[in-house]
Amino acid sequence: MTSMEIEKLTLLIVDDDKLILRALSIIFEQAGYTTLTASDAQEALALADEHCPDLIVSDIVMPQMDGFELSRRLKTNPHTENIPIIFVTGLSATEDKISGFDLGAVDYITKPFQPREVIARIKSHVTMARLRQQLQDKNAQLEAALLQVKL
Repeated sequence: MTSMEIEKLTLLIVDDDKLILRALSIIFEQAGYTTLTASDAQEALALADEHCPDLIVSDIVMPQMDGFELSRRLKTNPHTENIPIIFVTGLSATEDKISGFDLGAVDYITKPFQPREVIARIKSHVTMARLRQQLQDKNAQLEAALLQVKL
């Protein structure tokens, strides 16, 4: 992925801890990403629906609505269902990790985290999501061309 492509990418960061929210925002902006931030899951749902970010980085333990419920709601909305979600959380139990993956997360990083590792994982998942979208687009084009040939 070129630096030109990275600059176009938008990440939504969701965490009720203002220090973590700010730290992740700085890390991602220094890596060339555009960031949106939400301090709770309800705000994140609205931002995701409005801006359709390339990837969401979310904590799990938050008041009112946790990250698991946020993921569940994002994955049931046709507008946001394909946005990759990475959990960055203090929960390290295997059951929590499995729950996260079962709810549609593409990755799970425990706190404390290493900034370079988080950036590497984001690059990997954004690349995979873009390639998956390109493949879906090409398949749709081929199906359309096939229909034209049959007519």
